Amino acid sequence: MATALDVFAKSIVAAGLMSADEVKSLFEAIPSSERPRDGDALAQLLIKQGKITEFQAQHLLAGKGAALVVGEYLLVDRIGAGGMGQVFKARHLRMQRTVALKMMSSQAMKDEASVKRFQREVRAAARLEHPSIVTAYDAGQAGKSHYLVMQFVDGGDLAQWVKAKGQLPIGQAAEFIAQAARGLAYAHAEGVVHRDIKPANLLVDKKGSVKILDMGLARIADGGGEDLTGTEQVMGTVDYMSPEQASGSKSADGRADIYSLGCTLWFLLTGKRLYEAETLIARLIKHRDEALPSLLQVRDDAPWSLEQTLHKMIAKKPEDRFQTMDDVVAALDALRDGGNASGMGSSVLPDAGLASFLSGIGSSIGGASKIGSGSSNVLRPGSSGVLRPGSSASIVPLAGEVRVDVLSDSKSGSRPEIRP
Repeated sequence: MATALDVFAKSIVAAGLMSADEVKSLFEAIPSSERPRDGDALAQLLIKQGKITEFQAQHLLAGKGAALVVGEYLLVDRIGAGGMGQVFKARHLRMQRTVALKMMSSQAMKDEASVKRFQREVRAAARLEHPSIVTAYDAGQAGKSHYLVMQFVDGGDLAQWVKAKGQLPIGQAAEFIAQAARGLAYAHAEGVVHRDIKPANLLVDKKGSVKILDMGLARIADGGGEDLTGTEQVMGTVDYMSPEQASGSKSADGRADIYSLGCTLWFLLTGKRLYEAETLIARLIKHRDEALPSLLQVRDDAPWSLEQTLHKMIAKKPEDRFQTMDDVVAALDALRDGGNASGMGSSVLPDAGLASFLSGIGSSIGGASKIGSGSSNVLRPGSSGVLRPGSSASIVPLAGEVRVDVLSDSKSGSRPEIRP
């Protein structure tokens, strides 16, 4: 049955969507023969004119207009939902600022662990203010539900990006990960470890800026209280979780975020999870025991140094990874600075042994050696690298370093040869 026109009009005013004078003026501007005859028709007219959203109209027509107002905020649309509750696009009634409002569901409010997780997210978000982290503006309670008000990011998450676009260009993927790494470096310095880094928790706005969200599993150095993880619980997302975090270790530190960020980089570059298996347990075991996959076998355009950086992010043991997120940022910056316009085809390959070996080859033949496209790599003492089998390159010994100019890739079928 259609909603009465006057009932719908009053609900619009009560929700603060329009004033009584605005509704009256709207009607007066419409010829009497064309005026809406019921609430449903008025709703469609207001949606068409951009006065209300379909989400708001559904609530008003269902007689739930009061639920559109949460504290000082008016709900505009629903962005998403999960086990903890829902996230809405909202607007501050006085400031008219558009925000994202996360509200716990009534069911989640009954679960003590869920409430603690939400409160932890509020505390973690409140202490962080960085360009690469979604900013927290406010928090409160409306009725029996807790809510958190955050910066609204007009864009999508990286999981959506890959679903829509497929594998990302190397330069773009590395830039997104570098931005996230800077935000996480700041968070770690503030005593906050995220513990749930994954593509779905990295938003990208229309300017290409990355924003980290969802601090629900964050460990706060001086947060006090008990941890969210019990002795038999594993908290996080299996496909991006470090082996030590999967073991239930409460001591997982910032290096666990480095592992998760590395898994995210792999996903951006390949469109796939780091390890594939039918069950969660099987994938957990692969993260712990299986050899690291080769990016070079999936992406022909990937420089060797990118694979080295990736492997150091996703090393099985925390002590074998980059030790700080600042180290990750430095490595990604080095890739960018050594790259070319097509996406980092030139790079610095760190290994004193390899540099010495190649330098010896170059010296023994009096200058330059050819061993098969277009990229230039510098091998400095203290660096390492792996030459792709079947590749061809010009090796030039320089003062304290060796430059490798790649002439053809492994798919060309060229055989290595040395010429004076």
